[in-house]
Amino acid sequence: MRSAAAEFARSEDCAEARESAAREVLIAGSMGPLDWAFRRGTRSRSRFRRFFLEQAQALEERGVDLFILETFTYIEEICLRLTQSGRFPDCRLLRR
Repeated sequence: MRSAAAEFARSEDCAEARESAAREVLIAGSMGPLDWAFRRGTRSRSRFRRFFLEQAQALEERGVDLFILETFTYIEEICLRLTQSGRFPDCRLLRR
C-alpha cells in the first residue's frame, strides 16, 4: 500500500499539483515498528534488517524523498532502523 501511494504521488496524475505548489514537494514513505516480533520474543537482528531493507528499498524505488519512522515502542528496533537508514543516502530521515 505504501509503495503504491508513493508511486502514485510521483506519477503524471499528480505532476500538476506538485509543480503548482508554492514550495518544494517532498514525498514521504512511512515505516512503523514490527512490534509483533518483539511481543513474540523474536529479536533476530538479521531478520529485522531484512524487513527494513525490503521496505526501504521498495519505497526508494517508487521515488520517496524521505522516510518517516514513527510510533516505535522498542528502542532496540528504532536503533536498528536508524543504523540501516544510512544505506539510502538519497532519502532524508524524519523521526517522530
